[in-house]
Amino acid sequence: MRFGGVATLVMMSWLVVSCSQEAQEARPALVTVNGKPIYQEHVEAMLAKFPDEAIARAGDDFEEKILESLVRAKAVAEMARADMSARELERIKSRAELYEEELLAAEYLKESTDIEPVTGAMVREYYDKNQQRYLLGNQVTIQYLQSESGLEEPQKRALMEKMSAVEADADWKTYQQTLAKDGFRVFYRSSEIKASLLAKPLDSIVASLEPGEASAVFYGETLYRVRLVKEEKLGYQPLSAVSGEIRRKLAPIQMKKAIKLVSDKALASAKVEYAKD
Repeated sequence: MRFGGVATLVMMSWLVVSCSQEAQEARPALVTVNGKPIYQEHVEAMLAKFPDEAIARAGDDFEEKILESLVRAKAVAEMARADMSARELERIKSRAELYEEELLAAEYLKESTDIEPVTGAMVREYYDKNQQRYLLGNQVTIQYLQSESGLEEPQKRALMEKMSAVEADADWKTYQQTLAKDGFRVFYRSSEIKASLLAKPLDSIVASLEPGEASAVFYGETLYRVRLVKEEKLGYQPLSAVSGEIRRKLAPIQMKKAIKLVSDKALASAKVEYAKD
């Protein structure tokens, strides 16, 4: 990691944190800037913002670079404090107070929140209520006639009439051979496939059919006529296959419940007064 990137991140972080009142504990400062101390805790707080692998790559002098960046940030902050108006300083102070409260609340919740685990019964209940999400879809057996592409318009219209003439319950494979003898290059296909895997335009054609029905001729660059022979539902993904996914969905819900319990308790012991209009 280049030092410039470290300096930028540290300076931005320090400008927020340094707005809060400095702790007045009797402990040695690593350095002072205009009489304002920088402690080892500040260095450690900045280090915590970097991934372990980034720190490992940065080298043995990484803490020194962090400290130097804190010094620079402190100097800039002191210059800003001298130059800014009282209104600007108050605005930044308000933001710093909010940030401090966020940190306090997060730390307290981490230490005090008792999160109930996601139970098997919860997973089963979610699965039962949301089974439509775990449908495997339908398996279809289809037969269809397909022309070659790039036909001239008169050829397409003539072939369309021929393809339209075959009955839905006729032997389409034999009919394809008849068309070939008449000079039409037509392919006969038969497929058993999951409906969701059908390519366009077969997917939309098949979706409009009931078992035993044949479509009208699809008139595009290529001509299609499709017969839906059979359709069967594949059922649902088993609970065992999706339980992990469901647990991941429910975990944040359990977290929210735990946080609400803690915040309700805090509100019950707090005196809250809203300003009246």
